[in-house]
This record gives sequence, C-alpha cells and structure tokens, in this order.
Amino acid sequence: MRDLENRDLNLTDHMDLHVLFITVLAANWRSYINYLEDQLSQLDEKALNSAVGNASKFDYSVTFRDMQDLELIRRKLLKASMILKSSANVGRSLSVFVEELRPGFGQVEYARQAKAFEQYTSDLRMHERVVNVLIERSTGTSKLLCHMLEYRHEESNLATTRAIQVNEDQIKRLAEQAATGNELMLTLTEGMRADSRTVKVFTLLALLYAPASLAAVSLFIYLGTDTDLL
Repeated sequence: MRDLENRDLNLTDHMDLHVLFITVLAANWRSYINYLEDQLSQLDEKALNSAVGNASKFDYSVTFRDMQDLELIRRKLLKASMILKSSANVGRSLSVFVEELRPGFGQVEYARQAKAFEQYTSDLRMHERVVNVLIERSTGTSKLLCHMLEYRHEESNLATTRAIQVNEDQIKRLAEQAATGNELMLTLTEGMRADSRTVKVFTLLALLYAPASLAAVSLFIYLGTDTDLL
C-alpha cells in the first residue's frame, strides 16, 4: 500500500486492482457451494433410502425438523443464485469496459485483462448453474420427505385406530361375558328362590302335622301304660 501511495498508477495498475478484487470475491464460492451440497446430501440420504412401509430401528429418523433444515438450505441456495447472477452481470460489464479502454492497453496487457474478466464471469456462471441444480434437487428432496412424513403419519393414525378397535373388541367381549355371568347368577337366584319356596311348604306342613303326631304318640304311650296297669 505504501508503494501505491508513493507512485502514480497507470491504467493497467488500476485494472489489476479490479482483477485482484474480483478474484478474491470469487475464491470462496466453490467451498461455500460444497458446504451447502454436503448438507443437502445428508437429507437426500434420508429421503432416498428411508423405508416407508415396515419401520425398522436401524432406519433413518425423518422429522419435521428435516423439512425446516431443507428449507433453510433452499433459501441459502436461492440467495447464492441471485448473488452469482448479479456478480456475473458485473463481470460482463467489466469486460465491456475493458473493451472500451482497449486503446489504452498494450496488446499483451489487454489480452490478460480481458481473459481475467472473462474467466471471472465464466466461473460465476458455472457456480450459478451448479446452485440451480442443487435448488432443483432440494425441491425433489422436499417432496419426498413431505410424502414420507404424510405416509408415516397416516400409518401411525391407522395403527392407533387398529389399537382402539382391538380395545373396543376386548371391552365388548368382557361386556358379553359379564352379561352371561349376570344371566347365570339370575338363573341361580331364581332356582334358590324356588328351593326356598319348597322348603317353606315342607316346613309349614311339618308345623301343621307335628302337633297331631305328637298327640297321637302321647296318647298311644298313655293307653299302653294304662293297659299294663290293668
């Protein structure tokens, strides 16, 4: 920087500063896109390899949080696509600007500057295409995860409904068994009532005929005693 302050910059030096600036700006795009692609691939793994029908303890756990994470990734990709497109437009504008300043460059310097801006624009377009592909992937992954969550939710509701039905059937059987037991108890009670009436009749007859029998026995004993005396 001190060297730049102590001397005048020519046109080539000014354009070299622009080339350095855009080179620094474009340097980290690849690593950032790779980072987003790695995050997306983890969710792709769940969406493409999770079992839907038969649940397994070794299967992937798919939750609504995965949908939220996927939406965050998609929004970052959309923002990256917009920035890349805008930056590529800046690169094209710089290429036009260099073409207009061509008379001020030497042939070699012009070719170097033009190639640098062309490469910058080409790299950004390539990154934009990759990002757009990832956006399409995220849309497909989102649909798969959404359908999977809906299916598992329906399966859970169906399992709950089946469990409720089984409980209802068990309760119904218990109620039928209780009703059968009540009918048996009622039959036994009626039988006991009938037996009670019979016992009461015999008891009444016994009460009626017992005094006469006792009197007859007493008279027989009395008469027998008198006969012996005579």
